[in-house]
Amino acid sequence: MPELPLAQKKLREARFFCDRLQSARGEEFDYYLSAFLSAARSAAFRVRFALGSWDATDKWKATRSAADGDFFDGMTALRKAEVHNEGAPISAEQVATPMPLPEASSNPAIYAALFQLGYFSSVKTYIDRHYVDLERERVEAVPACQRLAALLDDLLGYIAKL
Repeated sequence: MPELPLAQKKLREARFFCDRLQSARGEEFDYYLSAFLSAARSAAFRVRFALGSWDATDKWKATRSAADGDFFDGMTALRKAEVHNEGAPISAEQVATPMPLPEASSNPAIYAALFQLGYFSSVKTYIDRHYVDLERERVEAVPACQRLAALLDDLLGYIAKL
């Protein structure tokens, strides 16, 4: 079976955009998510075009759990909503996390001064968590993209063994 270099390239492209999602903020996140979804879907389409049908993809899906199949289909629907409808349903929440101890905390005098100033009791870092709504569940976007990339990688491995 051919190694499907065009599908592999699209998967690398999808991973590129997935990596950018982790530090993206605001509308930039939306752009990278859209690019990821399109590249990931293109990887699956490249498999279909190279083999002439969806049969191999369907056989691969049959080897996966029902949850993986539902997730794969849900991410496909998400891409369809992004490209053909009103956009992917994305939401963001800020999660407060305690400020990590600075490197200087190993120095007792600096640590004591920072503690007296209240740095370890009140300062928090706010991290954006982005979510997407799949057909059956709401999931955190970055781990979902990583999971889809891993599934596509598994699909290409399955095809290579045929």
